[in-house]
Amino acid sequence: ENEVTNNKNITEAAGSTQSPTRVFCESPTNHSEYEESTVDIFDVDKLIGAGIPTSIDPFQSRAMSIFKSCSDPSPQFQVDEFVKTPVGPGRVLSMRIEQTSNLMKPFYMYTVDLGFGYCNLPSQSLSVQSYDQNDIVRYSGVVVNEYDRLRLWPEIYLNDSLINFYIKYLQRDRFCENEEQHVDIGFHFFSTFFYSRLSHLDGGNSTYKNTKKQRHQLWKDLKGWTKGVDIFEKDFLIVPVNYHLHWTFVLVCNPGQIMNESSPQSSLEVEQTDQNETHLEVIFPNVTCCMIHLDSAKNLKFHNPSAIFKTIRLYLAACWEARRTSLRFNPKSFPGFCPEVPVQTNLKDCGVYMLEMIERILINPPTVDSEFVRKRAVGCSPFSKSWFHHDIIDIKRNKIDALLYKLRNVQV
Repeated sequence: ENEVTNNKNITEAAGSTQSPTRVFCESPTNHSEYEESTVDIFDVDKLIGAGIPTSIDPFQSRAMSIFKSCSDPSPQFQVDEFVKTPVGPGRVLSMRIEQTSNLMKPFYMYTVDLGFGYCNLPSQSLSVQSYDQNDIVRYSGVVVNEYDRLRLWPEIYLNDSLINFYIKYLQRDRFCENEEQHVDIGFHFFSTFFYSRLSHLDGGNSTYKNTKKQRHQLWKDLKGWTKGVDIFEKDFLIVPVNYHLHWTFVLVCNPGQIMNESSPQSSLEVEQTDQNETHLEVIFPNVTCCMIHLDSAKNLKFHNPSAIFKTIRLYLAACWEARRTSLRFNPKSFPGFCPEVPVQTNLKDCGVYMLEMIERILINPPTVDSEFVRKRAVGCSPFSKSWFHHDIIDIKRNKIDALLYKLRNVQV
């Protein structure tokens, strides 16, 4: 009888011709049980006025009706996205739905970090500006804009523009008295896009196969990256690696010394192995060429050093074969190591750690000889967990930011 009376009251209280929405109403006789009824969700006030307790309050019911209607709002911007505001660029920290007097027209309110403070703005006041506008610096072929600069705030992932800019700066100006003098006499720096092109982002592995035809194709496809440069005459090659939202780099040491370590072969052989090369026990005697993978989050295993070494070794083999006689490139003649380095304290500072390590290597390059290779870089200067302190990372971000504005003022 109670159930019949309850359903009758619900029907009379609803009194609407709109399509019903299913909600749950508590039974007056037993609040621990729920019965499902069809009512117009806009008339929950009538239900309450009729003495029928509901499991949702009036505000919740209106919010539910908004989301169930065809005018359901969608966020235009995402958390951590960089946007343009009336008071300057900023980064979205959070969002929430705000109600208006017209319940059918809700809107999103965004909390935006401006760097010097915070503001709450509706979506109508925000926009995303094209990346080819508001350039701060055009430097040696690299363009950095206002939105790139925002990534220098603490705990923000650095992008290719910032990484390439600072590497170019290290090459041209950091250690040079004039632009005609370059630090890269003994170094060759690859762009951040090089390894992505080489590996096709296939988990660090190259999609090129180890056949004579494929090696020749690899050389043809990528020879433009080293136009006018003989990488085997360099002491060091620096190869930034970026995939799985993580930055690391490989320092290739004494690549030209491979001809002193391997005897010519009738056909080029590149050993294919997935074995962790840091545990290989056999290396050709007196080897002085090697690869060093520097990863500030090595324990998290975002990158596979064995796959990276194999990919770079295949590239070196293709380059050598295109200009010289065939040689054996394998983990014995060209080993790879992963020494200890300072460990990043979050998931966003990997790019800054990488830039700091590159700069320190330029200041104090390692002495790579047969003893260094025999020890697999363990205990060899400068590589260690105490190489530099973590506090320097925030300082590094500020220094790059100040450098951008200094260069912008010069260009203006």
